[in-house]
Amino acid sequence: MTLHITDEATDRLVRLLAQKKGKTIEETVRAAITEQIERELKRRPSSKPLRAIRNALSAASKRTARRRIKRFEVSGSFSSKPNWPE
Repeated sequence: MTLHITDEATDRLVRLLAQKKGKTIEETVRAAITEQIERELKRRPSSKPLRAIRNALSAASKRTARRRIKRFEVSGSFSSKPNWPE
């Protein structure tokens, strides 16, 4: 799935925030959206559509974490060099 940002100012802001936080653009956008949804849920706790979005984001975060764990698994042998993320 792709998110295409055509507004240069928005692109610049996301990249700046990602750089300052030391995170990827994807992680930065997800965190910003999640924080905004949480604020909305606190203002309107009965909002079912936002709760559904929050649950979907949570599930997506878990899938991403599982993929990263698989990608950066360390070899079972202590004599070999670990495959650390760059």
